[in-house]
Amino acid sequence: MVKTLHPSIAELHKQWVKLEDEQHQLATAIDSGKVDALDREAARQHQAKLLLEITSLVAAIRDAPATTIEDFIALLDVALEHELDLAADIAAYGPSDYPMTARLLR
Repeated sequence: MVKTLHPSIAELHKQWVKLEDEQHQLATAIDSGKVDALDREAARQHQAKLLLEITSLVAAIRDAPATTIEDFIALLDVALEHELDLAADIAAYGPSDYPMTARLLR
């Protein structure tokens, strides 16, 4: 089996999803007060580190070649999250105004 020097978008996407999930869980814990005052600064530092890692992965995903359907789907997911403000628009206007996007997301 030949190992490529650069991971595929789909492989990078798996890493991105894990980091995004961890960052969102951490943000929720900080915002809800589940992290006590002593741990809050450490949690915020960890969150900043995660955001830097996410930014780095997004750049790698942006520059990686898309060759498989999995790559294109992963690229779409990252683009929807990082380049568009669809969540706010869909929340404001409802999914019925975005039928194709809602279908893709389902």
